[in-house]
Amino acid sequence: MQNRQTNQIFNFDKFPNFEKNLDLKQRAWIEVKGKAIETNVRQLRSKLSKNCQFMAVVKADGYGHDAKLVSEYAIKGGASQLGVATLNEGIKLRSSGVKKPILILGNLYTKRDLIICFKNDLMPTISSIRECLICNNIGKQFGEVAEWLKAAPC
Repeated sequence: MQNRQTNQIFNFDKFPNFEKNLDLKQRAWIEVKGKAIETNVRQLRSKLSKNCQFMAVVKADGYGHDAKLVSEYAIKGGASQLGVATLNEGIKLRSSGVKKPILILGNLYTKRDLIICFKNDLMPTISSIRECLICNNIGKQFGEVAEWLKAAPC
């Protein structure tokens, strides 16, 4: 038996305007219901012990679904903390009225960024002694200690 392969190449030259007919936004989409987020968080939370914290990560604007909306439903479902990627995302969420602790998952390297983080009651990710000492000095400078700073081992 002979196995014969043919390489058929589609000739787009015959259809010069096909790209005009494509709607690239229609390639893929997702619809998320807030109640589904709440239910999913509640179910995940039910698997944890009562004293365990649950952080909902809502970076990239709730993965494109509106961080404020996703956060509200995650909190309703039992999330005790939120995680975002950047300082800007944390500030937006905090200024939208979210009161729960918010962790900035991306590192903040400068004293200026850490002060902004402190002033907005956000938790930075600390990955070096240098950052820990800066946070300690910020607390002393402003005469108050953020909740996350109280737990810091510095």
